[in-house]
Amino acid sequence: MEKNHLTVNILGISLTLKSKETPEHLKQIIQYFEGKLDEARGNLVTVDPCKLLIMAGLTITDELLKERNTKIKHIEPGVDPEELEEFTARMINKIDESLMGH
Repeated sequence: MEKNHLTVNILGISLTLKSKETPEHLKQIIQYFEGKLDEARGNLVTVDPCKLLIMAGLTITDELLKERNTKIKHIEPGVDPEELEEFTARMINKIDESLMGH
């Protein structure tokens, strides 16, 4: 499958994302992340880009863990929780790789 490229500028940092995902999906990721940056800006008195990025990352991580814990509590009978955890870790790695341009 061909990799798609999307150049973005976040907090003055320009980077090109390379992914097998569609450009539309990559744009959704960026829009979501920028929304979290805006939330972080509203919660911090500083405009330090590193602090904003960390706060946005922590907010997204919190959402992910809450969602994961909710799904684990509602696992269908017969589904191995360890397999589900491994699957989730693989998906997170794929997302990370896409965002890092690998």
